[in-house]
Amino acid sequence: MRVAIAYGVTAWLLAQIATQIFPFFEIPNWSVRLVILVLVLGFPIALALAWAFDITPEGIVRYERGVPNESGRRRTAIPLLSALPSSRWQH
Repeated sequence: MRVAIAYGVTAWLLAQIATQIFPFFEIPNWSVRLVILVLVLGFPIALALAWAFDITPEGIVRYERGVPNESGRRRTAIPLLSALPSSRWQH
């Protein structure tokens, strides 16, 4: 959840910077669209990496199955991640 919030805030900030600064430097409009597209496509990748890896004091380590404290988090992440693309088409 923290990764999704952090990514959302950072992506929003970068999109705001791109929409405000790019026209000032006469950078074409398609580049703003490209920045937003890259940010949107990067969101599920960031969630998948956050789901597969954990940051510990020893560094970034692969998630080990069978850890009782976090098994619930892993089981609920798969249905949520799979529901994201389908929720877009229902509105």
